[in-house]
Amino acid sequence: MSITRYSFRKGIVYAVILMIPIAHSVFAQSVHKTDWKEDLKIYKESLEQKHIDLYHSVTKEAFYNDWNTIYNSADTLNDFEIILKLMRLTRRINDGHTAVSLRSSSTHRFPFEIKWIEGRWHVTKTLPENKKLLKATLEFINDIQVDTIAQKVSEIAQFVENEYSLKERTGSYIPTAELLFHLNLIDSKTKATFGFKNQDNELVTMVLEAIPHKLWEHSEVSKIKLRVPGIKRPKTAEAGFWFAPISGTIALYIHFTDYPSFEEIQVFGEHLVALIQENELKQVIGNAGHSIPPSPG
Repeated sequence: MSITRYSFRKGIVYAVILMIPIAHSVFAQSVHKTDWKEDLKIYKESLEQKHIDLYHSVTKEAFYNDWNTIYNSADTLNDFEIILKLMRLTRRINDGHTAVSLRSSSTHRFPFEIKWIEGRWHVTKTLPENKKLLKATLEFINDIQVDTIAQKVSEIAQFVENEYSLKERTGSYIPTAELLFHLNLIDSKTKATFGFKNQDNELVTMVLEAIPHKLWEHSEVSKIKLRVPGIKRPKTAEAGFWFAPISGTIALYIHFTDYPSFEEIQVFGEHLVALIQENELKQVIGNAGHSIPPSPG
């Protein structure tokens, strides 16, 4: 891995480049708008130099047109407006390893998490005082239906590799106050009105205030645990990487959230191939991020 660090007057942009597959992650902080034109040049040049196939989904002409629009309007846009436009442009590259990340930004979020389960956006985590929302479905925000919100957010969601990660990433971005505000879905960065349907199919309307992401990460929360009965983690397996057949199917589950040594991954791969051949498995389900825990095994 090679890491290139670019320092600016009021922030730092990190371009993290993995050689195979090549990936670019721009950790956007509060960069002053007078620095953005230089940043935008580095963004374009780095992608053209390091990406293995930058124009496989978006044409060079289309990419340049969008980039030029952002560059020429940089002096009239605020920081987050530029970041949002870069997220939209980066999504057009259609590469889950090429992304503009908000992880180092001082963003705010509404205090709940949602997952796409059986065709609905279910609340899976929230603050203890709102635990009645657990398992409820998100229906609207400020009278805008959740399907409309999810569609708009999905267009800028990062780290998207397929239709499944699109749902995962979209759900993770929906509670972000700044994104909703700059997508014109809410009219305040600090609060919004949310509509949920509980398990009795009753509509619950609540005004929620946004809190800093960092505060949410360190908050005590109430959550539901989602488990897949057909997956049992081997007792001797490492916590960060393991695999198991899914009972009653011809599928294999691979859990990969840590990066082992080269020697360990070689052994891992050999055992994996042997299991596939022995059980004639035909399908693979992988998890390289947030997990849905298996049943204890």
